[in-house]
Amino acid sequence: MAQLGNITIYLILILATWSGAMAAIAARRRSQRLLRGSILLMHTLTALSSLAMMLLVYALVISDFSITYVQGHSSRAMPIFYRITGVWAGMEGSMLTWVWSLALVSSLAVHVNRERLKPMLPHLVAVLMSVVVFFGVIMVLHSNPFLAYLTAAPTTGQGMNPLLQNPYMVTHPPALYLGFVGLTIPFAFAFASLLAGRRDDAWVRAARPWGLWAWYFLALGLVLGMLWAYEELGWGGYWGWDPVENAAFMPWLLATAFLHSIIVVERRQMLRAWSVISALLAFVMTIFGTFMTRSGFISSVHAFARSNIGYVFLVYIAVLLIGGFGIVIWRRRLLQGNYLQSWISREAFVLYSNWVFLLGSLAVMVLTVLPNISELFGDKIAISISMFIRYMVPIGLALLGLTAVGPMLGWRRPALRSLRRQLLIPLITAIVTAVAIVVLGVRRFTPVLTWALASFLFSTIIQELVRAARMRVRAGGAGFLGALMDQIADNRRRYGGYIVHIGVAMMCIGFAGDAFKTKKDVVLKLGQRVTVGQYTLRYDGLNIQDDLQKTAISAGVTIFEDGKSVGTMRPARWVFFSRPKDPTSEVSILRSVREDLFVALGGYGEGGAHASFMVVINPLVNWIWIGFLAMTLGALVGGFPLPRRRQIAAAKGVGR
Repeated sequence: MAQLGNITIYLILILATWSGAMAAIAARRRSQRLLRGSILLMHTLTALSSLAMMLLVYALVISDFSITYVQGHSSRAMPIFYRITGVWAGMEGSMLTWVWSLALVSSLAVHVNRERLKPMLPHLVAVLMSVVVFFGVIMVLHSNPFLAYLTAAPTTGQGMNPLLQNPYMVTHPPALYLGFVGLTIPFAFAFASLLAGRRDDAWVRAARPWGLWAWYFLALGLVLGMLWAYEELGWGGYWGWDPVENAAFMPWLLATAFLHSIIVVERRQMLRAWSVISALLAFVMTIFGTFMTRSGFISSVHAFARSNIGYVFLVYIAVLLIGGFGIVIWRRRLLQGNYLQSWISREAFVLYSNWVFLLGSLAVMVLTVLPNISELFGDKIAISISMFIRYMVPIGLALLGLTAVGPMLGWRRPALRSLRRQLLIPLITAIVTAVAIVVLGVRRFTPVLTWALASFLFSTIIQELVRAARMRVRAGGAGFLGALMDQIADNRRRYGGYIVHIGVAMMCIGFAGDAFKTKKDVVLKLGQRVTVGQYTLRYDGLNIQDDLQKTAISAGVTIFEDGKSVGTMRPARWVFFSRPKDPTSEVSILRSVREDLFVALGGYGEGGAHASFMVVINPLVNWIWIGFLAMTLGALVGGFPLPRRRQIAAAKGVGR
């Protein structure tokens, strides 16, 4: 098993190098024969990497402890589901997962666009294979998942970190891999177009769906990570500016800038340079995030151990930046477009948003790496969560404001009189919302401003939908609801984007609720009660159970509100036999749209005579998850290339 796996790893590197070199020669000689050969090698590489993945999965399932990776990340006591997902639980397996995903999407992207991007196809294959070569080198030299023990293999495995044996952490890494790998495709399209000397925007239209779904999967991975932190780490929060999560947040910000830029390219033939540079920076940031998490450069709950691999990533990042900007400067004439005609036009607000997205990404990067950089030159500077909040909240509010106003603006030179009329209702809505919140007793500026801007955004989009539907009703005589559905069906990209904006505003409502969080640590004797906020908690005792992997200690806590029982919560601690010093916290949460009651079990006395708990009331936190569902709906509406309703009706008419 190990020997066959090793052969596939080396063949992956050889085939990627061969395919990329052949594609580069094909581009220079304009040889279709060489191009076909390079594409065939690329597809063979995809099949080979799939074989390598199947071999590693099989080794994990059968517990082949002769392979060091399997012995370090699996055990026979683990459920088979977690044994399979051990593929990406460690450095070596995650690299193979990355290479396999990259090979798969590369083959798919080239196949789907073989006609649309035919003039730049050899350059595209060369760029994609150059990325596979980099990760192939990493696998061969530093992270081979099929290395075997030279002496007698152990008979038992160490098992996966208990914190990772959680459904969210099973799905969180693959979502991020899809996002990271997906951002390789817009980068490759952009630079293949420049290398081929193409001035048209065919690459933009081809890159949009890849950029959209990469953006979505990064968002999905981030939200799954937030849910994991909220429910598994037992600290009462969901986002602590952990470096590993920041590693995905930074490219997500730049991917958002890319998606906004290409809209302007298509509509106004502007921001071509922004589109290319944001695609480059988003891809570079995925490499930088990988460097942070896999080199051990930073400390995190789910980062990998320190290794020398970081220097390889830094060299590659330098090559990408120098080479990328060098190509942009070389081909700068191809990136010229129309000039900005008004500073209050829609394209201008996209430009402002892009600068804020870039600033946000750079701010997160600096604050994340500053402690480690400062340690190299003296005393280590500690960066707290409050420091991130101090710098990122104004950036978030600026983006929310730009998102609220931008859709109301027209392209080129919007009419100021019409703009004032459109601003009136949203502005009144925002003011009324702010006044109502203050009257209800909220005195903190940031939450009031956040909720007011969110109401402004909601009002803006509702006003746009109503206005467009009324125009259709007057033009065609259809009913209002039918006209509204027709309008959305005929403009899916625009209204899909609006739904995404609504989801972002909902998430911001939830984020602002964190300012009113209540947190209390209590120690209760059996039968004793304590009041936290409007809730009363009664400790009812412990329950201890064993299974093949662990001892589960759970506490019964009855919850009362206004004197009435509203349920029983069972926070727990799981002590795994393989890692008794690293118990996990299994929290219990009573959810509602208004707030969450969060209870985590701490220590406990002999026989359960007493126990300590952390009790947290999180206002509006579920608006974050609801907002993400709205973002998902928006991505589906704007991302799937479904036929328009008029085209369907016409096709039916022809069929008759």
